[in-house]
Amino acid sequence: MTYLIKNATYIDENNQLVNSDIRIEKGKIKKLGKLSQTKTDQVINGEKYLISPSFVNAHFHLGETIYRGFAPRDSLKAYLSYTESVASSEEKVHTTISQLSIAESIETGTSTISCARGWKAMKKTPLRGLLSYPLMKSKKLIKYYKNDLFEETLQNEEVLTKNKTQKVKVGLWIHSLDKIDEERLKQVSKILTKNKKIMLTIHVGETKKQMQRTINKTHLTEIELLDKYGLIRAQTNLVHLNHCSLKDLTTIANKKANVTLCPTSNACLNTGLPDISTMQKKGINICIGTDGLATNDSASLLEACKFTFLLNRSANISPKALFNMITKNPAKTLGFNNGVIKEGKYADLNFFEINKPNLHPIKNVLSNLIFAGPHIPSKRMIDGEFVFTKTKNIISNFEELVQ
Repeated sequence: MTYLIKNATYIDENNQLVNSDIRIEKGKIKKLGKLSQTKTDQVINGEKYLISPSFVNAHFHLGETIYRGFAPRDSLKAYLSYTESVASSEEKVHTTISQLSIAESIETGTSTISCARGWKAMKKTPLRGLLSYPLMKSKKLIKYYKNDLFEETLQNEEVLTKNKTQKVKVGLWIHSLDKIDEERLKQVSKILTKNKKIMLTIHVGETKKQMQRTINKTHLTEIELLDKYGLIRAQTNLVHLNHCSLKDLTTIANKKANVTLCPTSNACLNTGLPDISTMQKKGINICIGTDGLATNDSASLLEACKFTFLLNRSANISPKALFNMITKNPAKTLGFNNGVIKEGKYADLNFFEINKPNLHPIKNVLSNLIFAGPHIPSKRMIDGEFVFTKTKNIISNFEELVQ
């Protein structure tokens, strides 16, 4: 389908408001500017919309939505202990719960996610994703950890081909250095050295105790240990980093590794907060993720931006920087050609009703989107097609899933 959006007000690649036409063809933004209609165009009146790039969630747990509202939040230890104790029940309904998590993500304006597993659930949706093989010594994921299937999976020709596409990529996900043996870490290093484009995601510095255990065991910080095995790299996504030294942040910056922060979840579990100010000064590519919805409650990345600002007031993060953390920065991290409205990028777009009172005055629209919410797009486009509308649900049996 070819769309021509006339008189569109959109947020451009510099986060400025622009009024022009947008032509969408073969899933991509073909042309921006004053455009004439062709015979193949389906014309959309853009006057009543504020159009933004759709959002990219650089850290998500699809299955943990099943625990929302009742899992303990006293600490990360209490939360993980509880989820381990009921792991078998989650496994039975993982695909169903994942589809509900995906539906909520799309509803709130997200087109792209990064998580572990979810391969089956994603087949039925238009969402883009980095879906990673999990390595975690835990009851619910031990079957993935015990064998060498991950090596076979990551080097499978089909996987290597998928990683060249813009729909689903396959990476490697390590829960934390607490949950992996050093021998297995060496194995991971060997595989990722051979296949440099495979994305690695790992929780680092989530709690002080987690950080200290690694130091006590190896006499190295978590970042130093990962760097020892060549795992601090441009294709690495370091999640949380609530507890990280200046030296380690310098290493991350020098090696051009990426960082994804989940302050809402961290505040919920009282695990600490990251030093965003220093990260910004060092030029680290920073993203914001929701983490699991049992510790964040909402899949809204706009809401996550607001909490990131409020929980880190001393960092004085600008609305522009926050918006980049859920659009162009995570798109860069995950290797997807979206996250910005620009010719040649994929047409992953959110359409917000511009006459909503809480978007005005429209002098600083990014601030209003982030702080004057809630804002839910009235239309959503992924890969150049509208999704999750009244007539076209992303999941055909959505009502059944809810039941």
